[in-house]
Amino acid sequence: MSDQAPLDTETERGPEGLMGALRRHRRLLFAAGLIWFAVMLIGGILLSQVEARSGLHVFGTGQWVAGEPAVVRVVLRELRFARYQPIRDVTVTLVDAEGQPGASQSIGEAAGPFVQGTVRAPRRPGVYQAELRAEGPDGPVSAHFPITVIGESPGFEWPKPPKQRPPMRPDIGPLSLDIGPADGVLPGGLPGVLTVRARDAEGRPVATAVTLQTTEGRSATPLPETVTTDRNGLAHVPVQPMHPTFTFELSAGESHAVRRFTHTNTQYAIEV
Repeated sequence: MSDQAPLDTETERGPEGLMGALRRHRRLLFAAGLIWFAVMLIGGILLSQVEARSGLHVFGTGQWVAGEPAVVRVVLRELRFARYQPIRDVTVTLVDAEGQPGASQSIGEAAGPFVQGTVRAPRRPGVYQAELRAEGPDGPVSAHFPITVIGESPGFEWPKPPKQRPPMRPDIGPLSLDIGPADGVLPGGLPGVLTVRARDAEGRPVATAVTLQTTEGRSATPLPETVTTDRNGLAHVPVQPMHPTFTFELSAGESHAVRRFTHTNTQYAIEV
């Protein structure tokens, strides 16, 4: 009988002994829990930094004209030291509101750290999701951004320079002639597109030959002396500015106009 007494006593006090041990070492257990939480938190932060080592930056305008080309520029930057990284095989795919993707279009023209090119907008106006994909040093990278496709060009809004010089002569003639950047931005030193526009007195587009005389400014891409507008009253002229200010004299028959504008050193980010 005496041999069983210690066993009976230990069995009855087992749970109480466990709770007592937990109470005695509660500070140690609390400290161990904090250390484990810190390890998990720091590990998650480091993992996030590893997964987002590079950023794909896309530049251009968020509004495109149906059926017309739009310029897209892209650059890949390493996030920690903000260094440019090489990219290749850049493609842009436009997905409509029903989720139907269009044909992938490639851009591959090098412009310093940028890769750029023209992407033709869909012929149907609406809101599209642009999917840009490329190959970087560490594998594939991508960016997604919305594009609004409109039916026709909204025209040009000319920025007012600090000192506006009057034109050499006022607009004359039955036609309204105009010229400006196709996407609203003329980036300095980079290839771009100018659009010549011809309208009649009622604002309707006119297909006609327009003489384009450059009286101020210089382009690395030779500018034509004559362009012909299409049935939409538009003609596109490649340009690469090498001078901050351009002055053009446009004439078509008895109609004449003078336009002056400057390129910009800034570009507009769609999304990062």
